[in-house]
Amino acid sequence: MMSTCTQPPASLEQLPDELLLQILKFSMHHEGQFYPEYCVHLFNESRRFRRLSRPGNQQRPHLQDWCMVNATSRSIRRVGKEVFFSCKTIAMSFDFPQRLRNGEFPAFGTPAEQQLALRLMRSINIVNMMATYPSTILQLPETLQVFPKLKHAMLSFGYSVYDQNMSFLSWILGVDDVWLVLRLLHEAGVPEKVVLQMGIHESLPRSEFLEFLELDVCPRLRDEVDRMKKAQSRK
Repeated sequence: MMSTCTQPPASLEQLPDELLLQILKFSMHHEGQFYPEYCVHLFNESRRFRRLSRPGNQQRPHLQDWCMVNATSRSIRRVGKEVFFSCKTIAMSFDFPQRLRNGEFPAFGTPAEQQLALRLMRSINIVNMMATYPSTILQLPETLQVFPKLKHAMLSFGYSVYDQNMSFLSWILGVDDVWLVLRLLHEAGVPEKVVLQMGIHESLPRSEFLEFLELDVCPRLRDEVDRMKKAQSRK
């Protein structure tokens, strides 16, 4: 579905990889977020597929970039996906990384290519974090371990997996509000190099969500950190 492309100019085959990388980086659409699950969802519902081709659809330029890096040019295919995943913020459901690990998202290609996508992503947004289940937050250190080049992760609470608005950043919580849970997540295994942020849908009461973090999530994370420290000390 996501790999139908037109043939690029033959002259691109003659360019060195370094120059081709620069051209591709410059030509990529950097605004907004690419939500591949949403695109496949619409594609599979033929009545709604036209939404993807409308000029105002936020996913359209990302799909055009995806088409470009899957072009018939061997040179572009060789370096294009590295550029694509390093430039984009990829929005995803909580279980999407596991789907890629298992080779269950053929829109990204073969199982090997799906695992390559995991290794290349640098910025992600998990859009369907469950605001009433601490377990989803407790699983984050393990979940994020599959992204070796990850630099930024947004955790968006209160959104549907296929949010029609695609407005993932209605309310970003300040560091002062969530510093403790972020620190505990790093101590529990999220690499320090990964910048974490939390956002909530405007329909979620902010005060209640912060209370949930303080009373339900932080104590469990603290227990997990203490368990890890004890296990380390016994080695």
